[in-house]
Amino acid sequence: TTRFTASEAANGMQFLARAGLETNEAMTALPGTLNLASAGFVSVGTAADFTVNVIKQFGLAVAESERIADTFVYTANSSNTTVAQLGTTLQYAGSVAGVVGLEFNEVAAAAGLLANAGIKGSRAGTQLRGIMATLLDPTKKARDTIEGLGLSVEDLRPGFNEVTGQTTTLSDIFRKFADAGLGAEEAVKIFRKRQIAGALVLTQYSSKTADAAGSLKGFTKAIDENGGASSKAAKIVEDTLGGAFRRLKSAVEAVNLSLGRGEGGLGASLREFVELSTGVLRSLSGMEEGLGKFEGTAVVTAEVIKVIGRAIKYLLYWKIAVWAYAGARALLALGLAAKS
Repeated sequence: TTRFTASEAANGMQFLARAGLETNEAMTALPGTLNLASAGFVSVGTAADFTVNVIKQFGLAVAESERIADTFVYTANSSNTTVAQLGTTLQYAGSVAGVVGLEFNEVAAAAGLLANAGIKGSRAGTQLRGIMATLLDPTKKARDTIEGLGLSVEDLRPGFNEVTGQTTTLSDIFRKFADAGLGAEEAVKIFRKRQIAGALVLTQYSSKTADAAGSLKGFTKAIDENGGASSKAAKIVEDTLGGAFRRLKSAVEAVNLSLGRGEGGLGASLREFVELSTGVLRSLSGMEEGLGKFEGTAVVTAEVIKVIGRAIKYLLYWKIAVWAYAGARALLALGLAAKS
C-alpha cells in the first residue's frame, strides 16, 4: 500500500499507455513515475507526461524511468527550480537537445543553473533551444564574432560529431567561451537579445573549476552520481502526518475494492441478503394476516415461520462468514498502510 490509491495508479498507467507505451512498458515505468509524482509534488498524470517526454526526446529505455525521476528530483532540490518548472523547460528544449545527442542529465543541470539566475520554466527552455539552434546554424555576424574570439564554429557545434566520433557537451562549449573571454558585447552578436542572458549565465558557470559542484560540469556529475534520489525524497515526503493520511486514503480504497462491487463481492452479497430478508418479512406479514382468519391453522403458521426462520439464520451465517473474510483482508491492508 502506498500514498497513491489504486485508481490514481491506474490513471498513471493510462497516461503512460496514451503516450505510446505498451502495457509491459507502462508497468516498468510506473514505479519511477509514482516516485516522481510523490517527491516532485505533481500529479501522477503530470509525472507520467514528463517521464515519457524525456524517454522519447533523449531516446532512453523505459527501464530508465526511475533514473529519470532521480534527475528531476535531484535537480529541483539542488537548484532554484521545481519539478514542474524543470518539466516545462524540457518540453521546450528537450527535443532539440536529444536530436543532436546531448545527455539528459547535462540539459537538466543547465536548466537548474539557469533557474539559479532567475531563468525558469518556458523561458529557460526557449533560451536553451535558441542557444543550440544558433550554434548549429550561426548567422554570418555570429560566425565572424566567434572567429574573432579565436574559436571555430565546428568546435562549438553541440552534440555528437559524426566526423570525430565525439560529443561536444554544453560544458565544453561554454568553457571555451569562458576561456576566450566572451562578454556581453560578443554574446549579443552571437546569440542575439533573446538568448544573451542564458548564454552569459552558462558561460559564468563554466568558467569555474570543472570539478566544482557549482559549475555546469560539476553539477552534471553530481546528478549522475545521485541514483535513488527520487525514492529517498518520496520517503521523506511521506514520513509525515499528511503522508500517513494519504496512505490511509489508499488503504480505504483498497478495502472498498476488497469488499467488491461486482457480482460475487461482499457488497453484492450484503445487498442480496438485505433484499431477500425484506421480501421474506413482507411475505410473513401477509401470511399471518391470511392465516389468522382461520383459527385452526395456527399450528401450521408456527411451523412455517420456524422453517423460514431457520433458512434465514443459515443464510445469515453464510453472509457473516463472507463478511468476516473481507474484514480480515481490510484489516491486513490497514496494517500494511500503517507500517509503510
